[in-house]
Amino acid sequence: MNSTAEMGFSRMSATTRQSLSTLGFSSIRELMKASTRQILSPVILCTFLGLIAMSTVASAQDVTSSPSSLSFSNTYVGMASGSKTITITNQLNGIAIIASVSFSCPQYGLASGVAPITLAVKGTITHYSIFFQPDAAATFNCNFVMSMWDGTTVNVPLSGTGLTTTAVTTVTPTSLSFPNQAVGTPSASQTITVTNSGGQSVNVTGITLSPPSFTIGPITLPFTIAKLGGTLSIPVFYTPGQVTSEIGAIDIAYNALPDNGSSLSGNGVAASSLVISSSTTLPQATQNAAYQATLAAAGGTGPYSWLLGAGSILPMGLSLSSSGVISGTLDPSVATGNYTFTVQMTDSATGSTASNLFTLGVFANLGDNCNDISFNVPGTSTPISALTDLGTGTYQGSQAGLYPNGSNVRPSSHDADGVAFAYGIQPLDANGNPSPSGKYVLLAIGESTAQNEFNRFLPIANADPTKNPNLVVVNGAQGGATPKLFASQSSYYWGMVLNNYLPQNHVTANQVVAIWLEDTDGIATGTFPSDITTLQSEYESMMQAMHNLFPNLKLVYFSSRVYAGYSNGVGKPDNPEPYAYEVGFAVKWAIQDQLNGASNLNYNPNNGPVVAPWMAWGPYYWSNGMLGRNDGFVWDCADFSADGTHPSSAFGQMKVAVPLLTFLKTDNTTIPWYLAPKLGLTATAGNNQTGGTGSVLPTALSVLASNLNGGAPSPGVSVAFSDNGAGGSFGTPVATTDSNGIASTTYTLPPTAQTVNISATSSGFTSASFTETAAVLALTSTGGNNQSGGTGTVLPSALTVLATSNGNPVPSISVTFSDGGAGGSFGSPVATTDSNGIATTTYTLPATAKTVSISATSAGYPAASFTETAIVLSLTPTAGNNQSGGVGTTLPTALAVLASSNGSPVAGLSVTFSDGGAGGSFGSPVATTDSNGTASTTYELPATAKTVTISATSSGYTSASFTETATVLALTATAGNNQTGGTGTVLPTALTVLASSNGNPVAGVNVTFSDGGAGGSFGTPVAVTGSNGTASTSYTLPSTAKTVTISATSSGYTSATFTETAAQLVATLTVVSGGKQVGTVGTTLPLPIVMKAKDSLGKVVVGASIAFSDGGLGGTFSPNPAITGSNGQASTLYTLPTVAKSITVTGSNGSVSVRVTEQAVAGPATAVNIVQGNSQTAHPNNKLPKALIVSVTDQYGNGISGLTVNFTDNGAGGTFSTTTPITNAAGKATVIYTTPAQTGTVTITASHSSLTPVNFTETVQ
Repeated sequence: MNSTAEMGFSRMSATTRQSLSTLGFSSIRELMKASTRQILSPVILCTFLGLIAMSTVASAQDVTSSPSSLSFSNTYVGMASGSKTITITNQLNGIAIIASVSFSCPQYGLASGVAPITLAVKGTITHYSIFFQPDAAATFNCNFVMSMWDGTTVNVPLSGTGLTTTAVTTVTPTSLSFPNQAVGTPSASQTITVTNSGGQSVNVTGITLSPPSFTIGPITLPFTIAKLGGTLSIPVFYTPGQVTSEIGAIDIAYNALPDNGSSLSGNGVAASSLVISSSTTLPQATQNAAYQATLAAAGGTGPYSWLLGAGSILPMGLSLSSSGVISGTLDPSVATGNYTFTVQMTDSATGSTASNLFTLGVFANLGDNCNDISFNVPGTSTPISALTDLGTGTYQGSQAGLYPNGSNVRPSSHDADGVAFAYGIQPLDANGNPSPSGKYVLLAIGESTAQNEFNRFLPIANADPTKNPNLVVVNGAQGGATPKLFASQSSYYWGMVLNNYLPQNHVTANQVVAIWLEDTDGIATGTFPSDITTLQSEYESMMQAMHNLFPNLKLVYFSSRVYAGYSNGVGKPDNPEPYAYEVGFAVKWAIQDQLNGASNLNYNPNNGPVVAPWMAWGPYYWSNGMLGRNDGFVWDCADFSADGTHPSSAFGQMKVAVPLLTFLKTDNTTIPWYLAPKLGLTATAGNNQTGGTGSVLPTALSVLASNLNGGAPSPGVSVAFSDNGAGGSFGTPVATTDSNGIASTTYTLPPTAQTVNISATSSGFTSASFTETAAVLALTSTGGNNQSGGTGTVLPSALTVLATSNGNPVPSISVTFSDGGAGGSFGSPVATTDSNGIATTTYTLPATAKTVSISATSAGYPAASFTETAIVLSLTPTAGNNQSGGVGTTLPTALAVLASSNGSPVAGLSVTFSDGGAGGSFGSPVATTDSNGTASTTYELPATAKTVTISATSSGYTSASFTETATVLALTATAGNNQTGGTGTVLPTALTVLASSNGNPVAGVNVTFSDGGAGGSFGTPVAVTGSNGTASTSYTLPSTAKTVTISATSSGYTSATFTETAAQLVATLTVVSGGKQVGTVGTTLPLPIVMKAKDSLGKVVVGASIAFSDGGLGGTFSPNPAITGSNGQASTLYTLPTVAKSITVTGSNGSVSVRVTEQAVAGPATAVNIVQGNSQTAHPNNKLPKALIVSVTDQYGNGISGLTVNFTDNGAGGTFSTTTPITNAAGKATVIYTTPAQTGTVTITASHSSLTPVNFTETVQ
């Protein structure tokens, strides 16, 4: 930024400077930097800069143009000239701002360039490319107008002359189809004819076919088509390279007319014999650069072996491997041009061979990095795989595939939403309102690569006769227009779209319904994925901006970047590899966010505010250079211009245009609005019916009038139906389609048997056809007629009919059976005839006696009839109903039924009795009625209480039923169960049972108690229940230990059981041995303490647990407790405590115990201790106030008696009552000491044997 510009800042008004300061900008330089960083929007920037410009003194003209004017060559009406470029230079000593650009007449348009744009300093330049597109035979002198921010305008004069021609060309047919062509083999030619019906000749200047699998025969261009009927025949061939369906187009360019052409389609099928399936035109090679192409075969078994044909050579530096790979680096001596050679392939499995003549074009190296024919995953030697090939695999940790879970297929629900949007697209007027004469727009958005690619697509698309005439395709892509800039809806790039590109195509933002987007930032550094997430975010912001700018935008299709390896190292590439590849992930993730329901990308009003269009993938273009991808798509260096980034106009741009055209013509979300309406009638109901001669077909004939290319139904269309004189008649010979596009009529078949072809026609629509059959139809009863049965019963034989047409069985006919309301019912009221023409159903007779007439009918067939008789056949209970009994008992009265027919007894009838699986049993499950019509049986009730429903049945008879009750008679233990007592003792609680019937107490029941011979005894072996239903008895346990099971029983009652335990309990404990022992403290007594356990009968108790205790004195027992053995004795060793004393040891089992006395005596002497008399004071020749006392103790501090302690005052001259006292029972020795005559300190020593002596210190004064 120069000083003049800064001066401009200083010259602004105080208010303007304050506004900038408020935003944090103190200079023009900071303002410009903020714009570069997108802190400040372009609109605000331009506003402030406009203020600056108006604050400075402007020159007469801010900018100049070079050249100063443009003159275009004569151009025919309907065609566009080539673009011409002007260079605009800032002439100010400060900032020059071009606020907007326009044309003074509509015959000129802008191909590239942006506004507003700031030319920061004098000499700064920008460029505008302009084209001429006349609409009349006239000279157009106009201006390219640049409106400056200082209010001035700069005009660049433009001139061009429009020409007209009377030539008129038509292309026939408008479409060619090549069905089922074997892979690797050329089809027979089909011819497209270009006819000039006009009054002047015209030249064909170019013929372009897409995709490359479509080719033409040799034609020398330019080719002049004579006037008034002159023609050009173009032979078209189809050679598929793989099994697939392909859509394409042929574009024919003229010198004086707009392009036109035909639509192409082909279907490649598997080869039946060995062929080389690769295109005979190989990917291009570049001089002095690496090359790779892989040949493919089809129709064989493999593996295949490849070699050059005899006499064939490859360009120097290249070789063909036996696996079919042509590779190497072209020698510098190889010149540009086409090289042909033959390749032969052999199927190793069969020995079969195939060969093809291939052409390899060598092109000049324009400066690209043509050796980068493939690119590896960073930091590895693994080639990058296209997202479409990698699937569920990952690239640096991120799953591939265009959509979630590695899929390349649009999720079904998302696809359905896109289809719904597509069907809703309709022509719009400039304000966005539906209008039959309106337009709608497919807009391309991106930067320069997309701009160039889409420019190549436009003539092909516009020449294709299948494109919808209401669709306007607009190229809004612009050089430098990155997502970073497009993310803001105030971006000047959007301004160019809104103010220039759409208007010059005579459409508005309100008419934009779909966008194709191929765009990226200049990403050339960083680490995946962080290097690409910002781009994803910008894409998402772009969606919101688009939604706001284009109110009727519904669909956005993303495409990936192309391969960019040839740009690596060429200058400063904007988007080299691997970043070009990684752009695909930004697209994938943005779309995935929408699929995941991100609110910032919501397009569905049911999910909240709509803020974005529906998003999906369009064509995916990235392929790993010449290594290619699975579908054979490759990028070679000749596909690019010199920078390795922009696809070349000769080759690369077509590789984008062709897949885009295919996508738009085949995707289910584009077909409804991209393709021209193909009006047709389609039979939707009533086809392929058969009916009786002279009858009305059961289903009306219906057709749908609609756009067969996915468009909407056509209401109000007159449709004429005709059977071409077959002799039938229509209910409505001419019907009009309703709001759903449906027209219908009934049809009465002719009176004679025949096949009838019916056509439905309407002007401008393809016709629909129906094939109907008039036949002699008949239904004949073949089984089940004239039967009799009981009222309400199923007839024994099914009703069967045979459907015939002209005497032949007819399958799949619906036959309806009816008894005319007689009250019966059918198993299948509507039955379908089988392969033999038979339809069958069962029939249940009515509930009342009558004769029933049954009809079997089917539309168009005469009815069949049946006559059946319903009579009253019944079984009636006569005895044994409503009885009760105990579970498992036989009812006292037999069950008896009477069989009757219309009231009269029936003898000899088999009657089956059943309780429905209740668990009872019958004496005679099947009984036969006697001469009185009676059958009977006994019945034993089930084992569980329940109400039992018993049925008596016989075929054809109404059943009889009985209701019987099985009750539970039960004895239940209520007290005394699960007790334990000593052998031979009476249990503390009496044994008690409750007698009940279905839970109610029963008095007076005799209950017998038994222990099954276990040896116990009962106080009352047989007890009678009282008024409360209980019976009780005492029980004396057996004399031996055991578990006793006691039963309480009574006839007819379930028994009760008691489980009791007779245990051998300890009644006495006695000491066997080990008492009155003496031992040293802390030692184990030499003999164990042994105790014997006996029960109340004086028997030893085995297994009794005897617990030992010394009352907490600290001794220990091992074991404790001790278990009595087979002799009833338990033994334990006792370790004495560390206290010398007499010890009482107690052995116990429960409340039974016995004691034994042991003696702990002190151990060996270990210490002499002062007890009393230390540190005393006395006068000479006087006794110390206190006696001197020491103790002699063992290691635990127990005093030891009877030991001699020696006292001495070590010659001090005092006297002792005794110098050798004996320790008493407490281990203490005592002496009286008389002090010597001299004063001073006296040390008195007391010692015993070798123990450490102790010293008393006394004072004489």
